[in-house]
Amino acid sequence: MKLPVFEIPIYKYEIENWEENKKSLMKILPDFLQKGDFTDYYDNQMASFMPLYANTVFNLIQKSMEDFAQYYPCPAQIVNMWCERSRAGDRHEPHNHGATGFSAVLYVQFEEGKHKPTRFFSPFGDPANGDLMQYEPDVKEGDLIIFPSFLIHESQMCDTDYERIIISFNIMGQDQYNILHSV
Repeated sequence: MKLPVFEIPIYKYEIENWEENKKSLMKILPDFLQKGDFTDYYDNQMASFMPLYANTVFNLIQKSMEDFAQYYPCPAQIVNMWCERSRAGDRHEPHNHGATGFSAVLYVQFEEGKHKPTRFFSPFGDPANGDLMQYEPDVKEGDLIIFPSFLIHESQMCDTDYERIIISFNIMGQDQYNILHSV
């Protein structure tokens, strides 16, 4: 009998009416996309506010977040958000988003067959040989994936001139958020 002792959940959602919603979203994404910058992460983190496009994203992901809330053990909130663009040769090295909560990636501009999805690394080795296990979800433009923030992941190198654009955010339980921000 196999006992699934430790499980790492990843949730995948498809945003409805993606083509129409993408047009609206692309119109309001930040100027860094035109300037050639990689991300607006530092702009948003330093100022401790949500970006101007956050409300549009909230509306797009509302149904997905309502479903995800069924699996989260307490009331949760999105605590920060940023956009990231990758051009040919760009990548985001393996990293995690901390020990608490979940993180998410919304694939805004993603061409199947040309772009690579987020790659996840297991926090433990393969029991048969000790090798580091990897996982790449099958995603398409308009998909949202939500995963534990502690899970090491990377944005693989962009091998095409067609830009890959994602919006990412972190989700934390209201109780944990209050503890962390009461100091």
